[in-house]
Amino acid sequence: MPIVTRVTIQPVGSTNYTLSSFGGNATLSCSFSSNTSGLTVVWTRNNVPITFSQKYEIITTEENGDAITSNLTITNSNITDAGLYTCRATDQSQVSYSTIVSILVKPLQLGEITDFQRLVVGSNASITCRIQAYPLPTLTWRKGNVELSNKTYNVSTSQYNMTTTLSLANLNYTDRSLYSCIFMNEAGNHTETVDIRVMSNLAPLWPALGIICELALAAVAYLTYHGRKAKL
Repeated sequence: MPIVTRVTIQPVGSTNYTLSSFGGNATLSCSFSSNTSGLTVVWTRNNVPITFSQKYEIITTEENGDAITSNLTITNSNITDAGLYTCRATDQSQVSYSTIVSILVKPLQLGEITDFQRLVVGSNASITCRIQAYPLPTLTWRKGNVELSNKTYNVSTSQYNMTTTLSLANLNYTDRSLYSCIFMNEAGNHTETVDIRVMSNLAPLWPALGIICELALAAVAYLTYHGRKAKL
């Protein structure tokens, strides 16, 4: 009577691996235990077989002929390594058993953002946020604690990048607030906040007005002093 192969897989089903930074190594692991020997293990990424290279290192170890552990190390990991990785074991009867590891990337800021803008009444403002993430996140804009309608901002995306711009036209004092763009996916979240400060359209003249006032006061003091002196 033939032996019926029984295989136990770890992790069971699917699991996630999160990249929170780039440049380091990421190691994915799977293990199989079976009541028979002869399991072979293959790793794939998005259904494409992975082979040993400068980018990928695969180490598979076997214990007692019935337990196998396989580690896939991705060197110098970056956003383009995100995706679906499958660890598949095949027995001598060509029956396959697999587990899935998804590499996710939490939203990470691209470039710098000015944390405040000082503007005058009647002018226009725009705030742009750029991130990398996988999968692409949901986006929420807030003014203070109030969520904004998507009629006030636009969004552009590529495979791994998202850029959003919030436009504010004809500013008035009620537009003064903290504005936040909030990105969220399965791996985490990221928030950027900008303080919009709205001033009177006379504000640019204040330094000049201050100098004029100082000169006027000095002139009055001069004339008063010399007027009194002339009466003596």
